[in-house]
Amino acid sequence: MVYPVLRPADANDAVYIIRLCEATMRGYVEQVWGKWNGEAAEAELGRLAASGAFSLIYIDQSRVGAIIVSRHDEHHELEQLFIEPAHQRQGIGSAVISLVVASARDAGKPLRLSVLAGNPARSLYERLGFRLVASTKERDFMELAA
Repeated sequence: MVYPVLRPADANDAVYIIRLCEATMRGYVEQVWGKWNGEAAEAELGRLAASGAFSLIYIDQSRVGAIIVSRHDEHHELEQLFIEPAHQRQGIGSAVISLVVASARDAGKPLRLSVLAGNPARSLYERLGFRLVASTKERDFMELAA
C-alpha cells in the first residue's frame, strides 16, 4: 500500500515544480496546442509556487510529485497533479486522489477537475469514479459527486 504525505510547497520549490510540469505535461500540451510555451509555464508555476498553492507529494521521505487542490463554496477542485514519470503507475496518483476525495466528501462537496484531451490520466479518474460532465477540443471536465 502506498501512503503519500502532502507538505506545503513554497517559492524555493518553484524550479522543481516547473521541471516536473514540463516532464509530465509537455507532450500533452504539444498535442493539444502544438507547442510548449516554457516562459509562460515558468511564470505561472513560479507564481503558484510562491503563493503557496502547491503541496509536494512525498513517499517514504522522497519527493515524487506536486498537487494543487482549491476549496470553493460549492465544490473542491483538483487543479494540478504531477507525479514524477519514474513513479507513475505505482498507485501514487490513486492514493493522493483518495486523500483529496476524502477531504471533499468530509466537506460534503463534489470534487471537480479537468484533464487535457489525450492525457491517459482520464482513465485513472474514470476508474476512481469521476464522470465526464463537459468537453471542449482541449479539455475534458470531470466530477465526482459528494
